[in-house]
Order: sequence, then structure tokens, then C-alpha cells
Amino acid sequence: MELITILNRCHRFRGFVYQHARFGADKKSIEVAVRPRKGSAAVCSRCHLPAPGYDQLAERRFEFIPLWEFLVFLLYTMRRVDCRRCGVVAVEEVPWGEGKRTLTKAYMIFLARWARRLSWKETAEAFRTSWDKVFDAVEHVVTWGLEHRTLGQIDAIGVDENGGTRDDTAIPQHLEKTDAIIDTLLPTTQAVASHSRHRSCGPLIGLVVTVFGVPA
Repeated sequence: MELITILNRCHRFRGFVYQHARFGADKKSIEVAVRPRKGSAAVCSRCHLPAPGYDQLAERRFEFIPLWEFLVFLLYTMRRVDCRRCGVVAVEEVPWGEGKRTLTKAYMIFLARWARRLSWKETAEAFRTSWDKVFDAVEHVVTWGLEHRTLGQIDAIGVDENGGTRDDTAIPQHLEKTDAIIDTLLPTTQAVASHSRHRSCGPLIGLVVTVFGVPA
């Protein structure tokens, strides 16, 4: 069974085709080329609707879930569209990525789930990535959850205070999952942004907020 077959079975995208897979130059990674399906229109990243093509940008690498200790990258040449609705030339929207992030959505969810079981530093070391990328993954999942949360009856709100450091192991341990609910640690004010960009920060106070579902 080939890797392309596995990807088409478990992680297929409408309008795109996995072209081929090969080992990277370092022989420690796998590169999977992705191309648009013939006849499929690019989607504007602003209005999220199909738009006429304009030109192409340089090839981008998106980090995917590692396989058998090999790093996996999706390679794709981004298109730009001439969107008449928005009145601008914009980079297309791709279903596996978000904005300028180099991590795929699937990999961000993967890292965020592991960051609930291990410290962020241990998660980064286990999957040969960086602490900042683990943070970006957790931030993506938390942001998605907050945007799609449904607040019904609130039975309890817990407040916790932790000494914030770059190697903090306490924060992920507060995240517990029930059948259809994820309790997400939501730092107050702009602590999410400041906590990740500095080597050390003061105490971090968070609210445990009930959030339904996870990103697809």
C-alpha cells in the first residue's frame, strides 16, 4: 500500500490531488507534492468563494503529521486570485492550512492533543518541532473552540494561578476531555500572545471554559 493511497483514504481534500511522494534530500523527511485538480477554481482567502486565477507564488512547505519518525511535508505552489468581489489580488485559501502558518491544521490538532498529555517542551522534543509551534497549535485549537463555543448552563467556573515559565508543565495538565466537551484553559486579556513570545512571564491566570467540539 502506497503513502498516497493512505492519504487519499484518511486526509483527502476536494479540489486537490496528491501528486507523488518522495524522500527529502536529508533522507529524514517525506515530501508529498500537492496540485490543484484540473478544472477546480482557487478560493479567495478573504471572501472564501471561488475567484479567477491571477498568478502563482513560490512553492510552500506545510508540516504534516510525522510518519514512522519521518517528518512529513506537503509541498504546494500557492495561487493568487483576482477577486472582483473583494476588489483585490489575494492568495488562495487552502483547506489544509491557515494564513501564513507553516503547520497543517491536522498537525496543529495532533500537537494540541499531545500538549494536553505532556508539557509543551516535551511535546516539541518528542515530535522534533519547536516550543513556539506547539504554542501556535494550541492557540489555533483554543481560538477555534472559542469561536464555535456554545454556552449553556454553567455549573462551575474554576480559577487557577500558575507561575508562567517557558517550560511550564502545569498548564496543559488542566485540560481534560469528556465525551463531547473539551475544557480549555483560556488565559485572560492578551496573556496568550505575551506568554509565548517571551522567555519568562509573570503569573498566568486562566478560566476553565467549556468548549464543544474540536476543529475538523
